[in-house]
Amino acid sequence: MPTKDTASKQFMRDNINFAQAFNSYFFGGDPVINPDTLTEVDVVELLNINNSAASKSFSLEKVRDVLKKSVVKKENDGSCFFAMLGVENQSDVNYAMPVRSMLYDALNYYNQTVAIAKSRQNSKALRSGSEFLSGLKATDMLAPVVTLVVYWGEKPWSAPRTLKELLMPVGEPIMSIVEDYKLNLIVPREIQSLDAYKGNELGKALRAIAASSDKNAFRTLVSGREFSKVGISTVEVINAFTNANIRISEKEKEEGKVNMCKAIEELQNEARAEGKAEGEAELTERLARNLQREDGKLSFADAMERAKRLLSIAL
Repeated sequence: MPTKDTASKQFMRDNINFAQAFNSYFFGGDPVINPDTLTEVDVVELLNINNSAASKSFSLEKVRDVLKKSVVKKENDGSCFFAMLGVENQSDVNYAMPVRSMLYDALNYYNQTVAIAKSRQNSKALRSGSEFLSGLKATDMLAPVVTLVVYWGEKPWSAPRTLKELLMPVGEPIMSIVEDYKLNLIVPREIQSLDAYKGNELGKALRAIAASSDKNAFRTLVSGREFSKVGISTVEVINAFTNANIRISEKEKEEGKVNMCKAIEELQNEARAEGKAEGEAELTERLARNLQREDGKLSFADAMERAKRLLSIAL
């Protein structure tokens, strides 16, 4: 079974799941992000600073979970632009997450300026002193960067959700001049209405995880018709974060869909059979002990054989 990290990354790398996450969280389920326009890009965010005067250099490397370039249409005129969309999966609560997410975004903006500057320098398009200093022309623009954090964990999210929540309580007037950074965060157990996530694989995963703390609620949910055809990566992420141990047959792997209703029913039947077997074994041993007490010369092995025969007749 894949680890939590592997299962969540594989799930969110799928363009359809990725688009559903953004469309459901930000746009109420409206298909603003088209999965067909998503292109996976390098997840490594780099910062290299060289100080030639001091003969020193500084490097910073951060690796995202998933980063994709999206083509998005403007509402007013129908023209298109690029946006950089990132997803960070969290299995555990991270108290520094606002800073971490903000750093990913800042590094991406920085790398966009570096790429443009290199292109401008190679084409010798820079003219004025300001253009040489910044490496950009006045008309150059960056692609917007948005990071969405998906928390798959069982415990409540108790960490800060904004940068200001992480800062010392210095109060006014200083806090009023500090720019804030809001975390875009999906927490399955906090979603009061999953309507925006209904009918898609992400919704199935989130609903199953949200219900997993209550066994009866979980079984009732996954026994529904909606869970009769579930994607492989969805089942793997549900298994990873709920310990549901839903088996995937070779036939289902080939077809790409799992009948979770049937799988849960099979697990329940196996559990009942194991419970019955354990009960019979315990009863057999207890009867054997009683037979030994009645017949002091009887060995435990012989007593067990006799007990099995007696029970086979009685049961």
